[in-house]
Amino acid sequence: MGEVGNAILLVDDEDNVLSSLRRLFRTDGYRVYAASSAAEGLEILRNNSVGLVISDNSMPEVTGVEFLNQVRENWPDTVRIMLTGYADLDAATQAINQGEVYRFVAKPWNPEDLRLLVRQGIDQYRLIMENRRMQALIQEQNGMLKGWNESLQQAVEQRTEEIRQKSVELEHLYQRLKGSFLNTIKVFTGFIELRNPTFGRHARRVTLLTLSICRRMGLSEELTTNVEIAALLHDIGKISLPDDILRRDEKYLTMKERDLLRQHPVAGQAVLETIDNLEGLGVMVRHHHERWDGKGYPDKLRWDAIPMGSRIIAVADAFDHYQESKTGSPAAFVETQLRLGPDGAYDPAIVAALGESLQTPADPNGSKEIALNVLELREGMVVSRDVTAATGMLIVPRGEALRRPLLDKLSYLVRQGVVSPTVYVHS
Repeated sequence: MGEVGNAILLVDDEDNVLSSLRRLFRTDGYRVYAASSAAEGLEILRNNSVGLVISDNSMPEVTGVEFLNQVRENWPDTVRIMLTGYADLDAATQAINQGEVYRFVAKPWNPEDLRLLVRQGIDQYRLIMENRRMQALIQEQNGMLKGWNESLQQAVEQRTEEIRQKSVELEHLYQRLKGSFLNTIKVFTGFIELRNPTFGRHARRVTLLTLSICRRMGLSEELTTNVEIAALLHDIGKISLPDDILRRDEKYLTMKERDLLRQHPVAGQAVLETIDNLEGLGVMVRHHHERWDGKGYPDKLRWDAIPMGSRIIAVADAFDHYQESKTGSPAAFVETQLRLGPDGAYDPAIVAALGESLQTPADPNGSKEIALNVLELREGMVVSRDVTAATGMLIVPRGEALRRPLLDKLSYLVRQGVVSPTVYVHS
């Protein structure tokens, strides 16, 4: 069968275009299928595992948009790319907005840009397949959890050991991603969001808050980076918990369920300590539910016995939940916690830093935000706000570094009136 996601399908009614595409990808190691019609392409997909499809839009009988819509309905994980002439750009933009295609490429295409786009699409397909495999493993483990009849302590110890074993698989995935530390973090956060999208969004918000607090407190870059990563992964231990526990507020859980939930920092530490470069962050994750007054868990630490990173994550975590509950203004949260002082749940110095950052937010990279016309953008600039189309579709996410293909894409979309010519970047 070959490597998962290694096959691509080319669909065009012109033989010279198919031949040109075959030549373009012949040295890239893909298994290449070609079809001269939509019907032939669908037949190939029924009989073969294909990770990515490239289809021309202007074809007789069935257009590329219609064909790729059928691909989406029957093989939703297969990445879809559409080739289009300038006359069909409106149809291509609509196809992207409606989710029929992953990207579109205008004719004549740039060979290296198209090869890069295909590599990125194949990488995305492989990651989806890997995430699905991991999700199946997690669901299988959750099913086992329901059948446990042993004591709570035995269940926690057994579950922690299973998580340690699963971390070996995660380490293999880390190696396959060419040893990139940041890519490993992205994979971990992907698992968290796959388990529960709410966790992923919460983790990203908490991370931004922790960065702002660290900058406000003048912490070192090394500590700031460690706190940032620990904040992204602070709830990773929850991937082992059953859905019925995660869906309910803690106050509605039974005592046994609450005890199991409160072991997630310990499970999170167990995961991180088995991975190179992450073991030191496990301590921060373990103690992010400790309280300044000593009434937290799992070890009931208090004051400076709680690691600095854990104290920062605890404040950011509590503030985000407070914001989600919409029970009051951000200033009210800060004022209430400062009024409690040393008798409260959180380090007063960190709460004060949060309050200052809310008044004058600091950029995570210590830079200022500037607004530029798309023609003033240069390679390497980092986008500070999401760039979206008039329809609301995300074009460039915040934090993305601009590269030449992306700059060309933005210039084209501005000329077409799809996006605003003003883009916000970090200075």
